[in-house]
Amino acid sequence: MKTFLIALLFASLAISSAFADNLVSFNLNGNYLSVDLTQKDSGSHSAYITLYGNSHDVTVIQQNAGSHTATIDLTNNGGAYNFSLNQIGSTNQTYSMTGSCASVNGCGITVTQGQ
Repeated sequence: MKTFLIALLFASLAISSAFADNLVSFNLNGNYLSVDLTQKDSGSHSAYITLYGNSHDVTVIQQNAGSHTATIDLTNNGGAYNFSLNQIGSTNQTYSMTGSCASVNGCGITVTQGQ
């Protein structure tokens, strides 16, 4: 299990974890945060990501053999966020997104489940 509690301004995180029993939990506070998470194959994926602040970009890829989860919270006070989730194969997918978008241009959300 990987758990992160970080306060940042202008940060980019790229995390890749492979095989069973993956779990990544983020509570990040800051602006212009970029998170790229790839969990890959053989099930038991999770990823609880909470970002506070403005203008975030989050991409989560969980991959094959089921047991996916996601639970994302993007709360901001301005600047738009972009969120992309791709859970992919062998069924068992879940997804939950909470967010407040205060941008006049809106926020982007793309979710793909299944193969």
